[in-house]
Amino acid sequence: MNFIENNMEVATAVQQSDQGEVLEAQVVANFPPRPDAVVTLLHQDDFLPGVQTMLYSFRKKFSFHQTYPPEVVVLVTPNVDLEKATNILMPALCTRVMTVEEWWPPSQSIDSQLMKGFGKSNKRVLDNHNPGWTKLRIFGLQQYETILYIDSDCLVLKDVSHLLDLNKVYTESEALVAAAPDVLPPSNFNSGVMVIRPSTQVFQTLQKNAEHLTTFDGSDTGYLNAYYPTWFTDFPPDARLSAGYNAQTELYERTKDPKTGESSFWDAQLSHDLHIIHYSEPIKPWQTESSDETNSLHTLWKSWYQKSKNFLLRDKKERAKQEKERLAKKQKLEQEAAAAREAAAKDPKRAHKLVTKRYKELRAQGMSTHDAMQQARHEILPNDSSQPDAGSQVAAMFGMQ
Repeated sequence: MNFIENNMEVATAVQQSDQGEVLEAQVVANFPPRPDAVVTLLHQDDFLPGVQTMLYSFRKKFSFHQTYPPEVVVLVTPNVDLEKATNILMPALCTRVMTVEEWWPPSQSIDSQLMKGFGKSNKRVLDNHNPGWTKLRIFGLQQYETILYIDSDCLVLKDVSHLLDLNKVYTESEALVAAAPDVLPPSNFNSGVMVIRPSTQVFQTLQKNAEHLTTFDGSDTGYLNAYYPTWFTDFPPDARLSAGYNAQTELYERTKDPKTGESSFWDAQLSHDLHIIHYSEPIKPWQTESSDETNSLHTLWKSWYQKSKNFLLRDKKERAKQEKERLAKKQKLEQEAAAAREAAAKDPKRAHKLVTKRYKELRAQGMSTHDAMQQARHEILPNDSSQPDAGSQVAAMFGMQ
């Protein structure tokens, strides 16, 4: 893609963003990183349905009102089938897929020494349900000013676009801008949903201190709470999101009625402010039998998953239709150009008219005079070396020769 074509697409994309449309991944890939990004992590193939459903729900609920809407980025670890993930997620659901190396918890740490003292092994492990240490790499993505991170096992039910504005009024230098409380203890925050200000300095400090800070649960949530021990007491009020922005299903399970399977606490305390459901229990909705309808939250997730599959199917068909139309248009143009060349070979005056007509079309599309003339002559008279060069032709058209 040349400079003119790139800028034409940029202009079109900016116009689309003003109309609240999601930008195409192929266009965004030619941009420098946007100021804001919404990021999630895909750490194994089994979590692809979770990422797909979360991104679809986000796309349906997010208000793309910004002049430059956020990029939607999926971080992918090396053990994931990158081609499969990219084919499913781009460009329908995200604008970038970025590969990142796994961040393994340190084998030698204060925690491991403490556990040995109790006759237990180090709790810091990276498994299917504890990939969070790799998540901490978002703090090093300093190409973005603000990142809204959402775990892949979440479901977005309300617009969360305003969370990206928190960083605009936040004056502290720390990278963590906002998070919601954990289930236990609520004075800690859960890392499933976070607004951060990426910082290379903070990221390097996180890496450096990994061996020296304890983590109450062995995961990234515990480690981040050790790194930000005063989140609840000293951070500004905007840094403490309400529980509805990271409503963990673990809380639902703890408070539900064993007979009805429903949680009156959840309904009374969270339903009115339910922005994001976090399926934080070990067994994820896509890992249960499809006929299992005993869990209303799992049923809700599965309904969104089906919607996401329907959306991707429609999107695939529409893109195939557009590609077919593009190829047909290209073929038609090639046929017209061939006919024009044949006619031009027989009639030099007609050749001049065809070149002039094509030149004006290209100029109307924003191409420079020099490039437009070169392109027009290449299309109409590709093998004609007897004609003057493009610069002379343009000069002649404007009476400068």
